[in-house]
Amino acid sequence: MTEGEMPDEGMLDVGMTDESIRKPKPRKIRVAVVISALALGLAGGGGMIAYFTHTNLDLTVQGLQKASEAERGNLEVRNKKLATAYQGLQTAHAAEQASTRRLGQTAEELAKALQEAQARVKAMEVSQKAAEQQKSELEARSAKLETTVQGLQTAYAAEQDTAKKLTQKAEELSKALEQAHARRTKAREEKPADLPGLNYALGVSYSKRGMKEEARNAFQTALKFDPNYAEAHFELARLYLVSFDDNRSATRHFRQYLALKPTAEDAERVKGWLMKTEKELNADKQRQGWGKMGLVGGLRRIFE
Repeated sequence: MTEGEMPDEGMLDVGMTDESIRKPKPRKIRVAVVISALALGLAGGGGMIAYFTHTNLDLTVQGLQKASEAERGNLEVRNKKLATAYQGLQTAHAAEQASTRRLGQTAEELAKALQEAQARVKAMEVSQKAAEQQKSELEARSAKLETTVQGLQTAYAAEQDTAKKLTQKAEELSKALEQAHARRTKAREEKPADLPGLNYALGVSYSKRGMKEEARNAFQTALKFDPNYAEAHFELARLYLVSFDDNRSATRHFRQYLALKPTAEDAERVKGWLMKTEKELNADKQRQGWGKMGLVGGLRRIFE
């Protein structure tokens, strides 16, 4: 039941039938008409609203389509710009890759160059160390050479000194020889019997200057002229003992000296030398005898 069909609350009684209820009252009809009019008005207003809404929607859709087309155009322009920018970026990326490859090659070349430079530096350091070592060795050699040169200079100075002294001695000897020859010549002319004394004096002069052979010849010449020249025997014996290590000859001349001058002041000293030389001669004889006998003969000699 609708609102127009509903009965009025004041008019419902207990004794009313269904027919009386089903028959509409005038008031109810008016209400229904009003409600119907309102419904039609609402329906017409809704239609108008729907029309206006549809019109607005069409306009909005058209506006949106136009905006979409404009936006699409803008998007196409943007896409073109983006495509151009993308191509530029690809080109730039390719250039960057090529540049990176070149930089990589350059880096490899630089690394190789750096390794070679480091190897050269190491080689230079090794050569520098070797050069420093050679320098130190050369300095040491130079110092040794300087020391050697100084020693040689000192030795040369000493040699020069010695040469000067030898030259002086040679000059003195030559003068002494000249004097001796002059004396010998004068002695031959004046006193031929004094030749032993002249040769003895010459032998003494030679002996003092270290001229051993010349001194021995002079003493022997003096003894040729006078075999009993005791002083010549003494000097000759001492020369054989000290300078020539000839004990046999020294012993013979010591004996002759003592035989000629048994009471001389140095007789005791000469006897001592004579005993020493004879002892050494006997020892030499014994050693020679032992050598000739051999081991068996030596043992026999020990146990006899």
